[in-house]
Amino acid sequence: GTPVLVPTEYGTKACEQVGEDALEYLTGNAERNQFPRPKIAFVAGWGRPGSMLADDEELQIVDSFETVLGNSESGKPLNLQMFHRDDEGAPRIPKLPDALEWPLPDLFGTD
Repeated sequence: GTPVLVPTEYGTKACEQVGEDALEYLTGNAERNQFPRPKIAFVAGWGRPGSMLADDEELQIVDSFETVLGNSESGKPLNLQMFHRDDEGAPRIPKLPDALEWPLPDLFGTD
């Protein structure tokens, strides 16, 4: 497929919330960095053909963005599937997708 590129102005409000360094925004503040409840992260390579889907070598319990971004037990990159939501166990970060201005009428027309 062909990626859809839109002008940066559509993401301005979301970018203004996190500043110039989104990684520092997540890890540089203890309240945002620490998760209220631990999460399961997938170790790089999880789900490849022939692998066990629920294996302690393929999964890691994480409690912060800092762990996900560079302190994995295996030394391999981690993948955290996370959704922006308002439940008590969700990380304390803004729901950035709410700040995006989706340009669908501009891209696809109004007819």
